[in-house]
Amino acid sequence: MTARLEYIFALDWESLSESFWLTQALDLLLTTAAYEDPISTAPQMSSLPPLSTGPTPRHRNSAKRTINGSILRSSMLDVASEPMDVDECSAKPQLTSPASSPNLSSNSQNARKILETHATFLASMQDFNLGHLIESMRGLSHHSAEFASALWVALFPIALAKLDAEDQSMLSRPIALLLYKDWHWKQRRTPNVIQALLQGLSKCHPPPVDLSPDLLKYLAKQHNAWHQASTILEKSVKLLPRDLMNQTSVERSAALAAYQSLGEIYTLLDEKDILYGLWQRRVQSPYSRSALSLQQYGHWQAAQDMFFQAMCLQKEPGRSQQLFRTETIMWQEEWIRCAQLLNQWECLATLSAKNNQPALQLESCWRTAQPEWNTLKDLIGKHNAGDLNSAFYQLYVTLTSDRKNTDFDKSYKLCWQTALQEWQALPSFVGNVE
Repeated sequence: MTARLEYIFALDWESLSESFWLTQALDLLLTTAAYEDPISTAPQMSSLPPLSTGPTPRHRNSAKRTINGSILRSSMLDVASEPMDVDECSAKPQLTSPASSPNLSSNSQNARKILETHATFLASMQDFNLGHLIESMRGLSHHSAEFASALWVALFPIALAKLDAEDQSMLSRPIALLLYKDWHWKQRRTPNVIQALLQGLSKCHPPPVDLSPDLLKYLAKQHNAWHQASTILEKSVKLLPRDLMNQTSVERSAALAAYQSLGEIYTLLDEKDILYGLWQRRVQSPYSRSALSLQQYGHWQAAQDMFFQAMCLQKEPGRSQQLFRTETIMWQEEWIRCAQLLNQWECLATLSAKNNQPALQLESCWRTAQPEWNTLKDLIGKHNAGDLNSAFYQLYVTLTSDRKNTDFDKSYKLCWQTALQEWQALPSFVGNVE
C-alpha cells in the first residue's frame, strides 16, 4: 500500500491535467484490494434485530397508537408473535372496509412467493465478492467526477490509516510537491482534483503532511477550495496555544502565518462573525477584544473610537503593551472599515492620499459627495489591481469621456469577464459574499 500511494503522488499527471485524473489514481489504488474477499457490512454500521426477536415488556406497555379514535395497546411485533384466532379477529371492528380486504389464502400464497423470490435473490448474492463491488465503483467513477471525488475522499483516509507513522511520513514530500505543481490551473471544473485532495487530507487524523498556510490560501482562491483549505487551517489553529509570547520565534511565525491565512479566507468569504471569533482568540489587548465585540454587534462609531484610543495609547511612552505587529495593523484596517461603514469618505480620501493607498483613494474619490473626476482618472491610469472594482471604475470613466464606442465595448467586456471570473471562484452554494 505504501509503494502504491507513493507511486500515485509521485507520478507526473500533467498530461491529464485538464481532466479529473483522480479517476485513474483510484484505479491504481483499488487494485490493491483483495478481490476474492466476501462482502460484509462495516463494524460501525448499525443493524436491526432479527425478526424472531420478541418485544420486551417495556415495549409491550409503551406501544400505544391511536387510529380512527381507537387505542391499539399492542405493537405490530406483539401481533406477529402471538397466535391469532381468525374467528375472534373477524368479530372485532375492522380498520379497513371488507370490500378492500383480500382473501386470506391468496395472501398466504403471495407472501410465500415473495419470500421464495427473496430467498433466491439472497442465495445468488452469496456468489458476489469484493471484486464485483470494486468493478462497479470503478465504472461509476469514470462516468461521474462527483462520484470519483466522493470515493477518493472516503478511501484515502482508510488507506492512509493502514500505514504506520514512518510510512505516512514518507508520503508527505510527494503530496506537497504534487500540490505545488503549477499545471493544476488548467482544470477549472468543479469538483476538481485540488478540492478532492484537500478534502481527503482534512479527513486524516493526523494529517500526513504539514502544508504551508500560504499554499492553502493560494489553493483556496485559485481552485475554489475555500472550505477544504479552511478546514485544514482550522484544525491547525485549534492546536496552537493561546499565549504565543512564550513560544519560540519559529513557532510564533508559523502560528501567525496560520492565523493570517485563515483570516484572509474568512475575509474573502465575508464570514465576519467567524473572523471576529478568530481575532478574539489571537489578540492580546483588552481594547482589541472590546472593539471587536462592538463591531460584531454593529456599534461602528463606538468600535472606531475604541480602535483610535488603542492606537493612541500604544504610541504613548510607558503605556504601550507588548503586542504583535499584526494586531496593531488590524487596528488601522478595522478603523478604516468602520469609517467606510460610517460614510466618512472625505476623511478617508485625505488619509489614503497621505499614506499612499491608491485602492482606498480610488474608492474614496468615487464615493465623495463631489467626486474628483480628474483625480479619479489619474488614479485609474496609474493603479489597476485587475479586480472588479478597478474594471468598474474604468468602465465609468470610459463612458463619461469622449472616447470611441470601441473603447467602451472593450471596457464593458472586461468588466463582465472579471465579474464572471470572481463569481466562478466563489463556493458552489450561496453565502455571505454573494
